[in-house]
Amino acid sequence: MEIDKTIQRREDEWSKPGLAIFPWFQDLIRERLNKRYNVVVLFCGIAGVGKSYSSMTFCEEMDESFPSDASRVCFTHKEVFELVDVLDRRQWLIIDEPALSGILSKRSWMQEAQQALVDLIESFRFKNLGVCFNTISSQLLDKTVRELLCHYMVWVQDRGYARCYAIEPSQFTSQVRTPFLGDAYFELPSDELIDAYEEKRAKFIKSRYFRSLNEIQTKESAHLSFKDMIEEAKEHVEELRNSQGEIDVILIQEVLGVGKDRSYLIKRKLKDIGIS
Repeated sequence: MEIDKTIQRREDEWSKPGLAIFPWFQDLIRERLNKRYNVVVLFCGIAGVGKSYSSMTFCEEMDESFPSDASRVCFTHKEVFELVDVLDRRQWLIIDEPALSGILSKRSWMQEAQQALVDLIESFRFKNLGVCFNTISSQLLDKTVRELLCHYMVWVQDRGYARCYAIEPSQFTSQVRTPFLGDAYFELPSDELIDAYEEKRAKFIKSRYFRSLNEIQTKESAHLSFKDMIEEAKEHVEELRNSQGEIDVILIQEVLGVGKDRSYLIKRKLKDIGIS
């Protein structure tokens, strides 16, 4: 009988945040959800440290219905709002920051993601949902978003290990308290979720890469003289032909990164010099 009491005591202690052991943080968040509050958890840490994987493990632990197809890992504003309309109480989603260094400005992504978070919180006030927001640094977030809209920060120190903090804005001063709560440990998410996430992330990065590349080409072409554009068109003339072998204005726009009006001028000039 004494053994049973000892086991029961250890099971009870296992859920106390003061012990700072797995899964105390999850229990702390469940307590907030049980009070019918929403929860926003900020996962931060250097690139490659495992923020996304830790947040996905966390969501799988918090939400048995969290899908293994990564459909609730959001990279865009649109994805977030499509999900909010269909999620039930106590379900979770992730707003993830892709590693796009050198390809996509993190600042432009952060502006879009922050707006998604602000709009999301305004719209899901009474829905009792959980949100994980992943970023390489909390300082990239707008001060208001960071201090007033996020409830907890999980600072990922190494793969599978993080330090957890509460975010407590003062009602009397501009200061914000961030008391240390304890250490947390996360295993890897399910294999199915990892595979689906990596595939989705790769597609997103590729689409943003080509979008950024087109933007760069458009900006560069704006500074080119018309003569330079004709020379470039002559170099890529075969790429400008459609399936009928004719110079196509749509292809001129795509390949040379120019607008509609200029594409017609280029086509006309190419015809004048015998290329049609």
